[in-house]
Amino acid sequence: ENTITVRASVPNTWTNPCIWAWDNSNTEAFDQWPGEPMKDGGDGWWYATIPAWVENIIINANGGNSQTVDLALEQRGVDVSVTVVLGADWKAEAHLEYGALPGNVRHASGSHRHPGQCR
Repeated sequence: ENTITVRASVPNTWTNPCIWAWDNSNTEAFDQWPGEPMKDGGDGWWYATIPAWVENIIINANGGNSQTVDLALEQRGVDVSVTVVLGADWKAEAHLEYGALPGNVRHASGSHRHPGQCR
């Protein structure tokens, strides 16, 4: 199966980040929320490998109690870096950058929650 790497930088108050992933037909990449635990890559970056067919992701942490909005991957099959910061209203804001293409950044903000705990 073809895969992509998702790299995420999350606020230091976010512990044990996980990734939830699905396609536009609601086929989920993982069996259960909050998804796949991300691996600590050091320097504040976390990594996960997901199927290349994925079209949407959520980065979540703190037992699923902190998370981004649904993030649409506008470039399918391309590695993506996600920088999550907390806005003035404490809602997570996510900046996406695809591959090594400079200037191709998308901004999303808001909150969206699912019940559950990160393993």
